[in-house]
Amino acid sequence: MTSGCSQADKDKDDGGSSKGATSSDATSNAGGDGHGDGHGNPSAGMSAGGADGSESNGGAATEPEGGSESGAGSPRIGECSTGQLLLGDPLYNDKPDAGDPKPAGQGRLDDPPIRGEAMAVIGNKLFIETEFELWSTDLSDPNGKLARFAGKEGNTFINAGGACKDASFLVIRDMTATPDGKLAVVDYVGGAIIEISDPGGPNCKANWVAGTHAKTDDPGDDYPLAQGDMDGPGATYNRRYTNVWMRTGRTWQIVARHASVICGQ
Repeated sequence: MTSGCSQADKDKDDGGSSKGATSSDATSNAGGDGHGDGHGNPSAGMSAGGADGSESNGGAATEPEGGSESGAGSPRIGECSTGQLLLGDPLYNDKPDAGDPKPAGQGRLDDPPIRGEAMAVIGNKLFIETEFELWSTDLSDPNGKLARFAGKEGNTFINAGGACKDASFLVIRDMTATPDGKLAVVDYVGGAIIEISDPGGPNCKANWVAGTHAKTDDPGDDYPLAQGDMDGPGATYNRRYTNVWMRTGRTWQIVARHASVICGQ
């Protein structure tokens, strides 16, 4: 999103606001798939939530008269509220069916939009998983295309260990970028963590990291694959929660929430 704040607005923002565009790290016991269950609005703001999920979907906050009370001199929420739609079409449900997304490439705002789940950014490139496929677009190109580079919805097996065009996923539950410019993809049903090197590039490879290590058919109801044979001590990991708020009148409503795994031990 782009900001429409003037320098004067920025100078007044020392106090901050509890509903500003921020995110925070929190530690929780391992569990949950980390996906939000709503859809964001292009003019929505963001705020951080706690690890215990206390800011659940549907929470609301009412702005007091005269603006936010979170800090002296803070501007009212909405003074810096301009935004730009980056991807998708929030009005698509009201339009005629445009068929299936085009894997070879389509405009970022073209219909039909892809079903975006987890996202990651490496340099100027944005990567999106749709549960079954991986797509990418170059944000440095204002006319950049959105294209699929791994996976195919409808495949009934998990596969890696080669070129990304041959990779297949059963149900992806999360994805994150690594410090060395790769993607780590968690296939929940497939019981595997798969590393994507040179994602979306000419040398893109999908490599097994943990769990399932061979091409395997969908286990049906007996999932996930690679369940293990003994209980361990458990683990903790850091997650970054981002809440998406939408303003209606003087009331703010959480419309979506996303949790990204930062690191674990």
